[in-house]
Amino acid sequence: MVGIDKWFRRRRAEISATPELPELWARCAGCAAQIYKKELGQNLGVCPECGHHHRISVEERITSLTDPDSFTLVSGRVGPVDTLNFVDLKPYPERLKEYQEKCGRPDAIVVGTAQILSRRVVLGVLDYDFMGGSMGSVVGEEVCRAVDQALAHRLPFVMVCASGGARMQEGTLSLMQM
Repeated sequence: MVGIDKWFRRRRAEISATPELPELWARCAGCAAQIYKKELGQNLGVCPECGHHHRISVEERITSLTDPDSFTLVSGRVGPVDTLNFVDLKPYPERLKEYQEKCGRPDAIVVGTAQILSRRVVLGVLDYDFMGGSMGSVVGEEVCRAVDQALAHRLPFVMVCASGGARMQEGTLSLMQM
């Protein structure tokens, strides 16, 4: 008879932990509040309830810092090289290709010219979504080229760092970038 009482117990209505329209809502990792994504975007990724900072994309970062439609991309002319023939769970070139397809850029940095409060600048932004923003030879070369461009045109250089450090797949070459 123990099993029969299961039939007569009231069942609680399941309350969904996620909202019906997940593309409209986000859950704060800091306080678990549900936040309207548009409001989170207007607040530059900061939770209005607890102040937790959510990760924002390179594009969102550039848009938040620069005057509208003033950013011109100048990076992307340098590509990574696998000098060590590095393999962990997969070969380094294969891992790079995955991140290049995922992020739509050749490496973990975006460099361009823009205006901030109507003043021209050279802007570099590291992309944490690309291998944790790790710095390899491409990041170092792009930063050097950006600084050279800023010096040549007497412009301020602004760098936004979002990096996990040196890229182990490039060994000493990545350490030299730091």
